[in-house]
Amino acid sequence: SPIVPPKEDKQIKQNLIKKDPKECLNIFFIGSLMSVYDFETIKKSIEIVNKKKIKIQLFIAGKGGSENYIKEIFNNIENVFFLGWINRKQAKEISSNCHLALAPYKNIKNYELNLVNKYIDYMSLGLPVLSPLRGFPFEVINEYEIGWNYPAKDSLILARIIKDIIQSPDLIKIRSANAFKLFKT
Repeated sequence: SPIVPPKEDKQIKQNLIKKDPKECLNIFFIGSLMSVYDFETIKKSIEIVNKKKIKIQLFIAGKGGSENYIKEIFNNIENVFFLGWINRKQAKEISSNCHLALAPYKNIKNYELNLVNKYIDYMSLGLPVLSPLRGFPFEVINEYEIGWNYPAKDSLILARIIKDIIQSPDLIKIRSANAFKLFKT
């Protein structure tokens, strides 16, 4: 069973079981909870998906300067779980129960010009990346088919992409393998 930090809600451990994505899509975010991420669009997308009775879960691991703000954003959403700080071993265990990873960066020039470490971390875990970044990261996702791009601040399109991902479990496996393969090269 997955390793979850001891101070966190026991319900998380029960929910963090990899299922067929058509039953429930598990999405993972790991990183410092900072203002460089757009979690508002993620929240709106989850609300849209929830209203359509599409089952997804978002697991957020990390701590940081915007932690309280991000927790407040998701305050009334039952399928978003905060794991707190986790180590690499725990990240591997949790990622093995997730279908894809979230990199909801704001489009800041430096992030658009380089492949951010988060992409590399997710690829090393064999998780396809879901991100709004333009520029070089966008091109890498498309060229190597290691995930999905979505337009920044567009919760409707992101919700539709999530729905499409759920309907394509084989594509999740392919992009997961592509992500890990690219990491190894």
